[in-house]
Amino acid sequence: MTISPVGRLEGTVLPPPVLDVSGLTISYRDQSGTRTAVHGIDFSVAPGEVVALVGESGSGKSTTAQAIIGLLPENGRLDGGSIRLNLQEIAGWPQKRLDGIRGSVISLVPQGSGQFAQSGQDDRQTGRGNPCDPRQSLRRCR
Repeated sequence: MTISPVGRLEGTVLPPPVLDVSGLTISYRDQSGTRTAVHGIDFSVAPGEVVALVGESGSGKSTTAQAIIGLLPENGRLDGGSIRLNLQEIAGWPQKRLDGIRGSVISLVPQGSGQFAQSGQDDRQTGRGNPCDPRQSLRRCR
């Protein structure tokens, strides 16, 4: 699947993308085997551009974002594709190296995080999940 940018003039020459995702394929292991959750997604983000991943529940939005920042759950696996950040391939980076850029160079705003910021409540007050509340330490988010 290729995500087409909205609002770009055809033929416009743009600087290299800040983020370029190509052919990203991600799977999860469970008791019954391996299941592919993301099938060859492609998109790029130009300097100054804002991109939102939008889709139905279970379509792979969070999985894609988690893979990009190196936070797939233990049973998740990046099966193929390329993730280039500022023209540098980061898909094979070890966690320690990703830790150095996560939060300062690239970040994830989880689904539903706005409702907690608006209400002034966090997971300690509500018992609900918002483990990456921006008011809390990034270390707690991992």
